[in-house]
Amino acid sequence: MKHWIVCLAALIGCAPSPDQDASRIRAALTPARVAAIDVPMILVEAPDVGVAATLLQVGRNGDVTTWQTRDGVQLSLWDGVIVASKGLGHDVMSADVSGVQRALARRGGGYQRVWSEADGDFGLVYHTQDCVLAASGRRSNDGPTGPATVLRMVETCDGPDGGIHNTYDIGPDGFIWGSQQWATPEIGLLQVTVVKR
Repeated sequence: MKHWIVCLAALIGCAPSPDQDASRIRAALTPARVAAIDVPMILVEAPDVGVAATLLQVGRNGDVTTWQTRDGVQLSLWDGVIVASKGLGHDVMSADVSGVQRALARRGGGYQRVWSEADGDFGLVYHTQDCVLAASGRRSNDGPTGPATVLRMVETCDGPDGGIHNTYDIGPDGFIWGSQQWATPEIGLLQVTVVKR
């Protein structure tokens, strides 16, 4: 997992190292450096495993954007919601997040979430959860760009394998500027912050 620790040297002036953490990457993303970035970029933190990385947009298929680190780890987001990962080990192989998207558009609601993960032995484990999304109020935007305040939406899901708790910080136009989303039991939560839209 340590190979996932990446910082874009040309853009923010630091090299990957085993002790690179989210706070050091965030400190390197000064307003001047962010202003100089001319491509879409996100910062992804995995606090449960102690790694962080910046990712650049490498593809788009309809509403799904694929982001990649310099060493090839990928994260695919459907308008800000995780639908797949690649290169993390126990990856999210697929996720039906259509219910999440409808609830985000309505600013709340209930739905079912279905997703699969790699089990580490070339197999898949499928999960089905009943979810509710609700607004929890406005808060300051913690990201380096975007609106000053965002609407925090909280997603709570329960199923036979346990529950998850995700958050989405939404701007006035519905764009997700930041989120904390469950990936898999081995990875835990991924915190996604938009650096450059």
